[in-house]
Amino acid sequence: MIQEGREVRSVDQSETEGARRATVVSDMKPDTEVPVNRKRHYYTERFKREAVAKVFELRQSGGGEIGSYLRSEGLYASMVIKWEKQFKQENGISIHEKNSKEALEQKVKSLEKELHRTKKKLEKSVLIIEFQKKVSEFLNLNEE
Repeated sequence: MIQEGREVRSVDQSETEGARRATVVSDMKPDTEVPVNRKRHYYTERFKREAVAKVFELRQSGGGEIGSYLRSEGLYASMVIKWEKQFKQENGISIHEKNSKEALEQKVKSLEKELHRTKKKLEKSVLIIEFQKKVSEFLNLNEE
């Protein structure tokens, strides 16, 4: 029997015994499009802070477990990095440093060092200006 340019054979039950059953060939191609029904995730501020803190802990341990944590939570590394930058801008320090006494002590030490360097530069500048004044006065006396 011929149907739309294809030959279709009818198969007896006796012909297929012991053999694999034939599959039906269809001209229709399967739909390969992925439906766009993905629900947008909205993460709470608390969840974001916890995720950033957890990633920081895993980064400090150095075990390489960050990827598995992100996969288990359904997060991307870029999202966590973006959240961390956001918290740094809001607070002036990162989320994991917020309550850390050691981090604050280190910040104070670095600021004290910077202040000390700035004072030394100021003293040098004052000496140079005084020297220039004396040289200028000396040259003016010699001209007269």
